[in-house]
Amino acid sequence: MGRDFFIRVMHGSKNTLLLALIVTSINIFIGFLFGTFSGYIGGILDSIFMRIVDAFLSIPNFLIAISLLGVFGGGLFNLILFLSLTGWCNLARIVRNEVIVIKNEDYILANKVFGYSSFRNLFYHIIPSIFSVLSFYFISLFIGEIYSIVSINFLGLGISAEIPELGNIISDSKLFLLSKPYLLLFPVIIIFIFSFLLHILSDELRDYFDRKKSLINYSKFIDFSFINNNFENE
Repeated sequence: MGRDFFIRVMHGSKNTLLLALIVTSINIFIGFLFGTFSGYIGGILDSIFMRIVDAFLSIPNFLIAISLLGVFGGGLFNLILFLSLTGWCNLARIVRNEVIVIKNEDYILANKVFGYSSFRNLFYHIIPSIFSVLSFYFISLFIGEIYSIVSINFLGLGISAEIPELGNIISDSKLFLLSKPYLLLFPVIIIFIFSFLLHILSDELRDYFDRKKSLINYSKFIDFSFINNNFENE
């Protein structure tokens, strides 16, 4: 058709990453919001919410997405909507567990004794403490959404085939598998490179936050009483 294949792969990579970023951001926001609310409020609302999450998690998100796309048709809006229906459930459960652990820490309980409001404890102490979980899970979910979007578009259930996207490019290239196999190879290599780099970034973030957490935990065991004694003696 006279199209520059390299330019098409570059534009397809951009569109794939943009779609994955949008879906991941929506899932992160919903999962963070409901997980934080459920974990901090607790009680009967927490139990009801967790049962709803369990029901959603009983069916894989990708299976739900391709089923609904097959029934209601593809398109940009439907693709983003159906991938965001239950993609937030795992994060909601993780955030909820983290919030429950943090809100029972001694310093949070001490803040309540001293009269600090729930708003202050939540926004100044609990939420900043779960940023490490969000950053790590964001990358993991982002990688998964890349695979999902590419797979759905490869099956012809996503956005229009005229729009350059890695899944559409792979689907078009399979017609030339025997005569021009490199057309199929290039977008696959791009996906592999994205996944490899994101996995490295994810490991580095995990190591960074683990070191930071261990340093904070270690500082709790340092006895600074000798400093106070020295000041008192002086």
